[in-house]
Amino acid sequence: MTRARRGFALVAVAVVLGAAIFVATGAIFVARSSVAASAAAEGDAVLRAAALDAVSLAAASIHAQRETLLAGGEPELDAEVLARTVDGRTVVARLLPLSRGTALESESAKLDLNAGDPDALRKAFADADPETQSVLDALIAARPAASIDGAVALVEEAKRPGALRAILGPMRGLGGAIDDEQRRSASDMPAGAATPLVARIGVHAREPLVDRTGGRRIDVIETFGSSDAAAARDAFDDAVVDALEKLAAKLDAGAAGEADDGRIAAALASAGVTAAEIARVVDACTLHAGAIAPARLDIMRADAAVLATLPGLDADRAARIVELREGLADDERGSTAWLVERRVLSIEEWSRIAGRISARSTAWRFRIEARIGSTDAKSDEGAAPPPGARIAFDCIVDAGGEVPRIAYLRDISLLPTARLLARERAAVFADEPSEPDAASDAADAPVLDEVSDPEREAGLEMSAPSATIGQPAERRTERGRARARGRDVVESE
Repeated sequence: MTRARRGFALVAVAVVLGAAIFVATGAIFVARSSVAASAAAEGDAVLRAAALDAVSLAAASIHAQRETLLAGGEPELDAEVLARTVDGRTVVARLLPLSRGTALESESAKLDLNAGDPDALRKAFADADPETQSVLDALIAARPAASIDGAVALVEEAKRPGALRAILGPMRGLGGAIDDEQRRSASDMPAGAATPLVARIGVHAREPLVDRTGGRRIDVIETFGSSDAAAARDAFDDAVVDALEKLAAKLDAGAAGEADDGRIAAALASAGVTAAEIARVVDACTLHAGAIAPARLDIMRADAAVLATLPGLDADRAARIVELREGLADDERGSTAWLVERRVLSIEEWSRIAGRISARSTAWRFRIEARIGSTDAKSDEGAAPPPGARIAFDCIVDAGGEVPRIAYLRDISLLPTARLLARERAAVFADEPSEPDAASDAADAPVLDEVSDPEREAGLEMSAPSATIGQPAERRTERGRARARGRDVVESE
């Protein structure tokens, strides 16, 4: 009995010791997991702060060039926006290519979704695939829209993978980081890539009611409809003043209708005023009240498909505009009068659209990525940079006012994950394997296919969408998932 009791005691002690070891081991793993999660959260916070700081710096830099923008120029940003050291690690925030491969996109070079004619919007995508046209139809039906990117929520779930591609285009495969010297035309797209919706339509551009020098535009009805504006009258010759007084009297008598600065151009053209002088007057005067007006289309940066939607323009004339504008002299680039002087349009044709077009843009889209590690897209040996977490934002800044305005800000860090989840969800609906369609989405395949099935089942997150263009996907600590519409921040008036 004594031996049996001793044996039982030894077994009990072994069981207790085993349980203690098991509990201790579990506690160690939990502690390590907590430490790892805390470190990941801390690193994520550092990257997010750096990315947002870089957005602020980029917005301030663009606004600092407001005078250049109002005169018809383009903003310039360094490829590397911010670099700092945090706890001995280098944190870098840099520009990433947008859908057309450029670092900056003019929002004024796009059609206004909310104000545009539905037929014109569809005409801009007449050559697009049916999927893109279907998403565009959904956007038009849901107007007014707060953003283009959120249109994925408007289509049925089984079609969302294609909708993401139709809206944003390829997020990778555009060919490396932005080079400070890199310049591409507005119509330059990666070979074989379809034009995404965000490249031709927008909702964030607007026309600041200031002239080329930043001065307030003259209110035609208020100024030329009264008798106490001698200074304004002194700025123009008699023929212009006479035409503007007649226009002001007509509109003040109740024929105003919808404000359209094209009426100024038409009135001056009827009075025999030259195109150059009409352009100067339209830049200095307006029929709109307040500080802003509906966006005008930037003809210096819009692509041919967008230009062809303007009244009086067809595909041939639009192509000629794109061809001619590259060789314009500096004194021609700040005005739209060269359309007449270069015989693209007659003065009557031009005057009908003069109030809807411009040669400048004050709203610009850019993409910022913050990461820990190398500042270069590739090392000296041409290999991919070391893996690491990254945060990316899409932003639109409006530099037309006295202070910069962030018109749009969206965290796009998890878009590859969203695409993967959308594909797998669509495959469930279709009762098909969840393999991506390589033919229709080849640009995304390297990102989404390099995660193995077990990793997919474990729900592991992947890297930011365009953080390392053309480089392998990486695993990362899971963060909260964004809603389908993303985190859109739109400032209302």
